[in-house]
Amino acid sequence: MAVRLPDSTKRTAVIGSTGSGKTRGGIWLLSSRDWDVRPWVIIDFKHDDFIARIPGLQEIRVTDAPPKKPGLYVVRPHPDDQAELDQFMYRCWDQENIGLFFDEGLMVGKNGRSRWMRALLTQGRSKHIPMIILTQKPVWIDTWIMSESDYLWTFRLNRPSDRNTVQEYMTAQMNERLAPYHSQWYDVASDTLTVFAPVPRDAAILATFRTRVQRLKRVRVA
Repeated sequence: MAVRLPDSTKRTAVIGSTGSGKTRGGIWLLSSRDWDVRPWVIIDFKHDDFIARIPGLQEIRVTDAPPKKPGLYVVRPHPDDQAELDQFMYRCWDQENIGLFFDEGLMVGKNGRSRWMRALLTQGRSKHIPMIILTQKPVWIDTWIMSESDYLWTFRLNRPSDRNTVQEYMTAQMNERLAPYHSQWYDVASDTLTVFAPVPRDAAILATFRTRVQRLKRVRVA
């Protein structure tokens, strides 16, 4: 069976300890998403260096209206901006047809528990709001992130409690040991678990963004 990747309505949880390759994996997945036909917004709490290097990234404020033009955008909220972030997520929910990438789901609301995060998770499919949510502590995040995701992508997890938390949402048995930067891709609908080799290196991922951004610019000019 061929491995399925998310379409324009799916939610993906990307899970892994610091240094496991989780962030690189999440950004690689974003590089192939449909931001050439709809806007995608990265919620970047950590001011991540790799995210900052993505070509064509446009910075907006958490108090701004969500973008409507296709492309890649970034919001860098302070951890104390929870009320403003909730309102931003509400505006995305209301606008529809927008992708969201969270660099750390645990920092949304209290341990990822936010009314509007749950609304996006439960209604995002009908509203065409695909989501990619990264986290390094699945044992602490809102269980709705795990239960509503269509795909669970797991990198190395050091704590047994974190591995057990992810395993609760799978019928297939995860491998306890993986080679460095390898990962396990679980497709909930087909109930299949696939081991992935490491994603491409940073330069190759950024080159994919650069090529697609240039193509998008040419389309806009034409």
